Amino acid sequence: MFKENDKMVKGSIITLKLSSGEEVLGTLSSIDDNFLKLSKLRVVVNFGNTNDNTYGLAPYTVTLDDSKIISVNKNVILFYELTDPEYEKQYIKITSSIII
Repeated sequence: MFKENDKMVKGSIITLKLSSGEEVLGTLSSIDDNFLKLSKLRVVVNFGNTNDNTYGLAPYTVTLDDSKIISVNKNVILFYELTDPEYEKQYIKITSSIII
């Protein structure tokens, strides 16, 4: 579970690097000894060619409701950290139900 001094709290937008090579963003629900529990998972995709740095976010799964809490086993995670503020803004914009 969370410790009081942890910088990651429920609702934080975090980035995971999976052992498969995928980079995934999600809204943190909880952390325990074996799992990170997240919702609104998005995967980083390159919309250009291999020489282009045009990145975006796409749904990690298309067949699940975004509000579902997904348990990701820590055995498949290389690292996780708070998401860079620029990508966090993009993530919030595409996952928010508020229309601006």
